Amino acid sequence: MAPYLGDLFAILRIRKGLTIRQVARRCRWGKIDDTCKQIDDFEFGERLDPKRVRQLFTIVGIPEGEVDEFLAQARREWERWADEPITPYAVVRLISTVYSRLDIPEDLHGDAAAMERFVADFAKRRRFRVCLVLSRRHRIWIGIDGERENETFDTFEEKFGPRTRFGTDYDSVGEAAEMETMFRHKDLTIRRP
Repeated sequence: MAPYLGDLFAILRIRKGLTIRQVARRCRWGKIDDTCKQIDDFEFGERLDPKRVRQLFTIVGIPEGEVDEFLAQARREWERWADEPITPYAVVRLISTVYSRLDIPEDLHGDAAAMERFVADFAKRRRFRVCLVLSRRHRIWIGIDGERENETFDTFEEKFGPRTRFGTDYDSVGEAAEMETMFRHKDLTIRRP
């Protein structure tokens, strides 16, 4: 897996030994707690203004003149990873913060409409929200009534997959090893700042 932009920043921040609050103080974007929330949201996969993204990467040690090329290389790696084919599947929301995988019958693979009908029928019968994962970019969200709620497409800058977030401690550095094991990408060439 190649890291999304926010994940990449989190890995570098943790390697540098910086807390979100320490980074927020260096940013000077306004109130510290508001800035901490913006950085936390960015690490969680939300979009952030490109000027602020460049500033964050310089704070964690990427030289200012190299940030754009560093991010371009990371984007190319993410694009290659995102374009690799996957076996479609669904993610079922059982209850808040508890998810389960639902395999799609093989005879439906290759027919997005048939897979969506299968998942919609399951969602309606079982009264669960379900996310149909068609590729590493493309997801279709089905409500408990079996109706399509949304369709999302991930980008390097923003991810929409099913996920859970618990409270963030802005004063804790985190564990780089835990973050890096999520990205067992053969060419994760992140220079140590």
